[in-house]
Amino acid sequence: MINDHTHWATQQFGKSDLGDPRRTARLVKLASTLAKLQLKFANALPDSPSCEQLLSPKAWKLLWLKRIKTPLPETTPNMSWAYEELAKLGGWKDTKRTGCASVSVLWQGWLKLQAILEGYDLAKSLESDL
Repeated sequence: MINDHTHWATQQFGKSDLGDPRRTARLVKLASTLAKLQLKFANALPDSPSCEQLLSPKAWKLLWLKRIKTPLPETTPNMSWAYEELAKLGGWKDTKRTGCASVSVLWQGWLKLQAILEGYDLAKSLESDL
């Protein structure tokens, strides 16, 4: 049983240094939050709620333009789309065909999306100064 937990932790956290209790607590809190998202969105439901429950309108639109590279849709994408695209932004390829991205990949995608949002806001502020 302990090996299963150790294997799971290694899969989810990689080679992170868990020796610092504060770092470990932050990582576990983050992992539990993202794991809830992962479980909630893992099964693609046709009647999945709008991704605006997770992402701001600006965030999902920038994610769409970054990943899909086509004009924005008329309707807001669903949560399944947001889960998959955040995972792909984080480098997920679904090579095992499980449909489930790891917490670390979702986190990497989330951080990249935050960088895109920050860049967009900076560009907008520069534009207003000119």
